Amino acid sequence: MRLNAALLWVIACGTLLPEVARAKEEIVADGKLSVTIPLGWKAVTKLQAGAKAGFQSVDGHTQVYVIPFAGGGNSSNFDLVRNYIEVYKQNFALIQEGEYKSGKVGDIEAAFQVLDLAILQGDNQMKYRFFLMVFPMGADAYLIQSSTPLPVHDYRKKEILEIMRSVKVLKSPFD
Repeated sequence: MRLNAALLWVIACGTLLPEVARAKEEIVADGKLSVTIPLGWKAVTKLQAGAKAGFQSVDGHTQVYVIPFAGGGNSSNFDLVRNYIEVYKQNFALIQEGEYKSGKVGDIEAAFQVLDLAILQGDNQMKYRFFLMVFPMGADAYLIQSSTPLPVHDYRKKEILEIMRSVKVLKSPFD
C-alpha cells in the first residue's frame, strides 16, 4: 500500500512540478530586455539608484539589478567593465579581482567580471562577491550586476550565472 501511495505521489509531482518549478521570464528596461528569474526570487521593492529592475533571492541575501547607462555604447566592453570596476574601488575595499572575460550571451556581445569586495558597516566588515556583465545597446549600454555574501555557495553561483545567461534583447536600440 505504501509503495502505491509513493508511486502516485511521484507521478503527481512529476506532472505538476515542472509547471510550478519553472523560472519566470521578466520583461525589463522599458521592454527592451528580458531576463529569466529562478523560482522563488522576487522583485526588489526599492531599486538601487539608476536601476530599471531588481530581483532578490528567496533568502534575501542576493540581488540582481539591470542598470542602463547613457553613452556607454560607444565604448568597448572592456572599457565599460573597467569603468564600473573603478567606481566600485572608490566605494568598497577590493579583496580580489577576477579575470576579465568576453563572449556572447544569446545574441549579445558582453563582457563579464567578478569582484570580491568588502564593505565596512560599523565595526564589521561585510564581504561580497559582485558578478558584472556589461553590454552595449546602440548608443547606450547595460550592466547586469549581482551581489551575494562571501563565501558563495555553488547553487547560488549557478542561479546568478543562469540569470545572466538568460538576458535577451527584445527591442532593437535603433527602434
